[in-house]
Amino acid sequence: MDEKLLAERVYYGRQTHIYVGYLRAFKSGYFEGTKIRRITDIARLLATSENFTKRTRGEQKPLTYSTIITELEKVWAIIKQEDTTQIDPYGYDVRINYR
Repeated sequence: MDEKLLAERVYYGRQTHIYVGYLRAFKSGYFEGTKIRRITDIARLLATSENFTKRTRGEQKPLTYSTIITELEKVWAIIKQEDTTQIDPYGYDVRINYR
């Protein structure tokens, strides 16, 4: 875990704001009483929406469940260490570095 990334809230990827928003809501307990009890449930929800795509050989293709869970786990490594009283639940305090 790179502590510098935690302090600067630097993430990578186009759909990272969405990942941050869902994971912060999860950490803050917004999903209590719903079917979302684990991060894998968030990944399943996002994968079934088919709104998450990547460009491959000139085509937009939906991201697979395994790709989404990998991305969520990367972001979760940082989010789970954040102080929940000092975060923007919508992720507007996040800076995205595009590769």
